[in-house]
Amino acid sequence: MALQVFMIFTQSMNWDEFFHYSQVYELQRGELTRNYQVLHARVFAWVPLLGGDIITQLQVARLGMLGFELVAFLAVVGLARQFADRTAAWLAGLAWLAGGYVFLHGFSFRGDPMATAGLMTALYIVSRRKLTWPMILLASAAVAFAFMTTLKSVFYAPCFAGLAWLRFTQSADRWDLVRRYAAVATLAPLFFAAMYFLHRSGLPTAEVTAPRLPSNGTRFFAEGLFPRGRYTVTQLAMAPVLPLAVGIASWLAWCARQHAQLLALAGLVVPALAVILYRNSFPYYFVFALAPFVVAAASGLASLKGRFGTVLLVVALLISPIVLTLKEPKNILPRQRAVITEVNRLFPRDTLHLSYTGMPADYPRVLNHLVSGIGIEGYYRAERPKIAEAIIDGKLAFVIADNPVIIAALAGKPMPRTLLPADVAGLQRNYVNYWGPIWLPGKQVDRAGALEIDIAGPYTLAGAPVMLDGARLSPGATVNLQRGTHRVAPPEDGESTFWLGNRAPVSPTQPLTGPYYYGF
Repeated sequence: MALQVFMIFTQSMNWDEFFHYSQVYELQRGELTRNYQVLHARVFAWVPLLGGDIITQLQVARLGMLGFELVAFLAVVGLARQFADRTAAWLAGLAWLAGGYVFLHGFSFRGDPMATAGLMTALYIVSRRKLTWPMILLASAAVAFAFMTTLKSVFYAPCFAGLAWLRFTQSADRWDLVRRYAAVATLAPLFFAAMYFLHRSGLPTAEVTAPRLPSNGTRFFAEGLFPRGRYTVTQLAMAPVLPLAVGIASWLAWCARQHAQLLALAGLVVPALAVILYRNSFPYYFVFALAPFVVAAASGLASLKGRFGTVLLVVALLISPIVLTLKEPKNILPRQRAVITEVNRLFPRDTLHLSYTGMPADYPRVLNHLVSGIGIEGYYRAERPKIAEAIIDGKLAFVIADNPVIIAALAGKPMPRTLLPADVAGLQRNYVNYWGPIWLPGKQVDRAGALEIDIAGPYTLAGAPVMLDGARLSPGATVNLQRGTHRVAPPEDGESTFWLGNRAPVSPTQPLTGPYYYGF
């Protein structure tokens, strides 16, 4: 965890973190229209009140997610005591924290740490605690909290079923236990309904900007076997002890003919096995999936501990996080901060923009969903060119070219089934690279002899002098241009750009080159 605290302040922000944090500001502006799987926006609505730039705010939010990770860690340790001794239970917790992608993303600003904390807490209560009414209420609320965070909480259903059956077989008063489990099963949906309607009641009734596709849910399981197989292979390479320990635990239970325990172990590994079919089994998914998996590994870890010793096992588990800490590039986060700082310098906070996920999270986006995957395909199918509309209305003040779809559109080479033709034409014709990934409205003067203006308004010349509609313009001159074609003579020396606005923007002297994300 000490290494993770270090990583919170040095690891670059993943694009998905910017996207999720932009929803906090959508809620603040009264623009959040999603009524489900956005509980993080409510839970962390206080973070913008602290001030600072977006990077600083996200680092604070990461500390909050680290708190959820700590809750999940303690639940893992407590639940692992069902299958192993105290030392092996703590080793299971360490194995989860140090387990490859869990180490890298356990504190990321997404719903996964929150859902994992809720579900593992509930599993611990129903499996290990005396089910008094306060415990029943807490377990029910924890399950509801997790389901409000993410629908994939349903993957934990086999975990609950297996552990419930194990406790049932061990209980002296089985029907009393059944009644108490029934109370949890009844109260959890009621808590969920209360949370859902409380959240929904505070949202506007505006049009949802990312249309749902038909059979949207089934699409997450329709890309064949191991749709994100390379991440699964990488995870196995970073934490090879975990599958080994689960295999040992299963073998021990089989040899001892502990069929109820074997069934419980099988249920605990189901979320991890979902990577076989689940489309969104990206690295952050392993935070969610491996928490019950390491519980299943507890008795296997106890066996390895007995054979190799605790110290050697701890060293083996710590190799991965140490290597990952050293490997993480430290130059991407400053680039992200530089882009955000420059946007803050150029524009007020209510300025509309286009970006992949909302790197400047406190600025409204013309598309408030990811410019990739199902989100952008839904936009394409809706056939309404919102980007082009915003361009023509003069509302799209800047573009951040931070993903292939946007970069291709600005170059006039659209990627199939992403942005609409009108969007691509509008971006290519009306935006000029300003600095780094930031593009601003303007027109570069080429040698075609014509200047096509789509956005009427004042334009300021930068670069070399030009002849426009028969008049000579010097750098710094501002002229009002109407939509349509204007005659222009190309500059004799150098390049010329007409920037939309009453003055030409002055970029920082230090050039900025990518990448702007490290990926996963």
